[in-house]
Amino acid sequence: MRTASGVSAVLLASSTVTAPSRHHIHSSRQRDMAAHAHSTTLGDTHGSGEGSDITPSDHHSNLQNVNSEPQSKGDDTAWQFPTVDEIRDELSQEFTAEEKDRVWTEASDAVREYYDQLLVRWKEEMDTLLVYAGVSSAVMTAFVVESYKILQSDPADATVAVLKQISTQLNSFTISPPFVNVTQVDQSAGATHAPFRAPSSAIWLNALWFSSLVFSLGSALLALFVKQWIYDATIRGNSRESTRLRQHRLNGLLRWRVGTIVVVLPIMLQLASILFLGGLVVLLWTLHATVAAIASSLVGLLFAFFLTVTMLPVFRSDCSYRSPASFAIYVILRHIRNTTMENIRRICRVLDRWYAALRLRCGSPKVSVLHHFAYNRRYLSTWRGRDQNDIHDQLGAIDRAILTTAYSTTVDTKFVSDLWCSATCPLTR
Repeated sequence: MRTASGVSAVLLASSTVTAPSRHHIHSSRQRDMAAHAHSTTLGDTHGSGEGSDITPSDHHSNLQNVNSEPQSKGDDTAWQFPTVDEIRDELSQEFTAEEKDRVWTEASDAVREYYDQLLVRWKEEMDTLLVYAGVSSAVMTAFVVESYKILQSDPADATVAVLKQISTQLNSFTISPPFVNVTQVDQSAGATHAPFRAPSSAIWLNALWFSSLVFSLGSALLALFVKQWIYDATIRGNSRESTRLRQHRLNGLLRWRVGTIVVVLPIMLQLASILFLGGLVVLLWTLHATVAAIASSLVGLLFAFFLTVTMLPVFRSDCSYRSPASFAIYVILRHIRNTTMENIRRICRVLDRWYAALRLRCGSPKVSVLHHFAYNRRYLSTWRGRDQNDIHDQLGAIDRAILTTAYSTTVDTKFVSDLWCSATCPLTR
């Protein structure tokens, strides 16, 4: 019974022409022609009986004539490259229609399950993000409405200045009966007002809070776009037309980096929260030192926890504190590290070639460390590839952990015997 993977491979090969398949067909045809010619000649020889006039020398000459016949005919019998239809027809005869339909159904179901789960996960993330973005935007707006006023001059300040000038003039009168003495007051300093300049704390406060509000509203807007894209990408049915359309939409989602946008949106909300807390600390330091010190300590602890749970998955693949921010940091660090190491290896390869030429002339000792580093192409694994490497290194321990967890959760003794077998059997270690 042929496996599904074998059938799918043959079906794929039947739609595209490959060099090995053509070579195989060409070789098989040549063998069939030679065998047919050889059997025909031998049949004629043995069929003539005792009275046959064919001698061994005639038989040898007949074989030579048969073998040389394709060359004598020229281009008429020269082998031609098989067409796509010929190869497809030959390969399609090896499998039945039921086998082809079964492979197509299994592949279609696998793609549909993956595609539907991907869209559902994205939709749930966008729903949660919209709720949090709406709440944070409302809170930030309430603070921003009051904070932007300190960036401009207060209209009441002009009234206060006029009242102060009137009070100064009244204080300049001195009553000494029967005279009233008036002292001229220099009003040049009071009359000339310096232009308004917002304090630096107000500038930092509003910069942080307005940036936070922009990140929050921007993430909500992009989340709405993503929900529209998900709705348009939803495909119903499991027919061949629906399956092809589903795969076409999946290719579009991957090509246009929709998943990257989904990953960036939670990072934008996290940045919005960080900026808001930073502005809150700036505001408190302008009001009261004690309250500001307590709030700064709490915000510092929160930032330390945030950085810890974000950076740990970058350096430890078994850490469960994975988040979009951790993934983004790992991708950036991986690109920087691999690019840097590749440039260093290029320089080392040039130095290794120079040193090899110098060693041939002067007989210097070989530096194996430089040569090994220059040509050792080891790169940092991908985000998912680290898991596969760890599983490969701890294969036996993970299998035994599976049986242990199964027994501890179900209290079924059959898992104990399986655990004993996995611990004693050398094939599963």
